[in-house]
Amino acid sequence: MTLEPARFGRTAAALARGPLGLLALCLVFSYGVAGAFGGVAVDHLTDGQRSVLVGFIVLFPLAVLAALYRLVTRHHLKLYAPGDFREERHFVEVGRPAPERLTAVSPPGLVEPVVHGDDFLLIDVAPPANSPPRPRPGFWTRPGETYYVTRQGLAYLLRSPAQRAQLTRVDALPDDCSPIASQHCDSALCALAEAADSR
Repeated sequence: MTLEPARFGRTAAALARGPLGLLALCLVFSYGVAGAFGGVAVDHLTDGQRSVLVGFIVLFPLAVLAALYRLVTRHHLKLYAPGDFREERHFVEVGRPAPERLTAVSPPGLVEPVVHGDDFLLIDVAPPANSPPRPRPGFWTRPGETYYVTRQGLAYLLRSPAQRAQLTRVDALPDDCSPIASQHCDSALCALAEAADSR
């Protein structure tokens, strides 16, 4: 088999005009090199080198097939060169997305985040080192008593053994109080907590 350089050059130039042609040119060139190398030097190769050559000849087309499959299924609009169309405007129209694939985007300034629930804590500046630590806002309890701390850090006694529901301002929470979730409080205590927050 003889290789005519002029004919190969014309074929390569014709194939190199588009993405599919470049892929085909790569495949033909690699097989040409493998065939020329295998035909001339096959008698001088060891068994391991022959196995590598046969493996390349078998596996390379499968790799090219996988690449071609991905190219055709995921990037089919990129397979055409401008010369494949009669008019340039057709090439431009192929690259333009369809109106049904476009999504509406609103400017960032018009979107307002919505935050609600007891899952978020208000981050405050740390108090001075010589002041006692501030309890976090929410419900607090100790045996027989329920307290509520507002977002401003004000503490209120909501329930005591003497009264089932009250809203009495206290200077500070007792040291033996522990926090509880608002889901564990009855509706009367929740209403008092809302009243404390609105003061």
